[in-house]
Amino acid sequence: MDTKFKETKIGRIPEEWGVGKIEDVVAKSSTRNPKKKPLEEFKYVDISSVSNVSYSIREHETMPGKDAPSRAQKEIRAQDILYATVRPYLKRIAIVPNHLDGEICSTGFCVVRCKEQSADHRFVFYILQMDWMTNKLTDLQRGSSYPAITDGDVFGQYIPLPPLPEQRNIAEILSTVDETIEKTDAIIEETQQLKKGLMQKLFTEGIGHTRFKETKIGRIKYGIIPVDWDEVELSSICSVTSSKRIMMHEYVDSGIPFYRSKEIIEKMMNISHDKILYISESRFQDIRRKFGAPQNGDILMTAVGSLGIPYLIDDDENFYFKDGNLLWLRDISVEINKRFLIYYFESFGFKKSIEVITAGSSQKALTIEKLEKLRIPLPNSSEQQMITQILSEVDAKIGTEHAFKAELEQLKKGLMQALLTGKVRVKV
Repeated sequence: MDTKFKETKIGRIPEEWGVGKIEDVVAKSSTRNPKKKPLEEFKYVDISSVSNVSYSIREHETMPGKDAPSRAQKEIRAQDILYATVRPYLKRIAIVPNHLDGEICSTGFCVVRCKEQSADHRFVFYILQMDWMTNKLTDLQRGSSYPAITDGDVFGQYIPLPPLPEQRNIAEILSTVDETIEKTDAIIEETQQLKKGLMQKLFTEGIGHTRFKETKIGRIKYGIIPVDWDEVELSSICSVTSSKRIMMHEYVDSGIPFYRSKEIIEKMMNISHDKILYISESRFQDIRRKFGAPQNGDILMTAVGSLGIPYLIDDDENFYFKDGNLLWLRDISVEINKRFLIYYFESFGFKKSIEVITAGSSQKALTIEKLEKLRIPLPNSSEQQMITQILSEVDAKIGTEHAFKAELEQLKKGLMQALLTGKVRVKV
């Protein structure tokens, strides 16, 4: 389809498309105070209820009118678009599903109720997700501690308006991609739950065992393991230590990465770092020569904040880490499958153990002494390998689905840029 373009307030769009303000294609929404019916229950959608990843309402609260927050004032209808006016750059945008028709949302949302004869609500929903729209609205926000825009700011924005049939077709294409992303998310969640259940079973019952014994932390019973398994202190299979202290004045602009708990968690989750500290190459080499440095096959574990999160070093990157933030498991016995150890550290049993040994302190921290004395269940090498193989296969499935989801998200991004600007037209 050959398309001729014209210049408009919002840039180049096809000649057949119009431009209008959002207020031109929406109907007025209404307010309702649930407190007037104190015993009548209602469903409430707060700003935190909306995911800015899936652009959907992930949860809601049900409460009697007497407990309604002061911000619970706006009535919502199925197919309304909710646009959070607080910190618009966070892009908390969602379409109201059928089961929330007639319920209440926070006054922190602008309720965009499209007139059916003027605009397809899904088309407007996707326009509101576009970066150029977010940037325009973010430029209008007021306040430093609680930056926000008004409903009028949203309604005053100009948007492209293709003929209604074309709007519907564009929205249908993008909705199909979104539905596939949602199904992929469901598969990931289901597989993660499967992994959690498998870990609970494998680390308590093992593979093919019929006789079991109780395990304890001190006097506290916390589970069972096969009779044939050993229970050993962590210090008997590895050295538990930490790093040498690095002072703030030793930080440099570039050099050897110096990681805290935050960066190690990001590495474990394959998330890129937004900011990294560094120490000099000479300082690092001096420490490595005298005391050693983390290497391929060692394990680091978070010791403050979110306790006990493990990271297996599986590359040859030179880096150092902050003492007190992380514990270092090195010189791990050759009889131990390190992947097995990581899976156990991710299990419910280990997390429960961490809770027990760090209880009773206002500021919980995992120390070398506590971790050294922690007893862990240990099957023979063959069973370690079998358990690791089972869980690795589940992880591979999760990884495949995450990769597929990433491809879909890139596809959606490209389609939005092409379809919502008219660079690619759809047949009507």
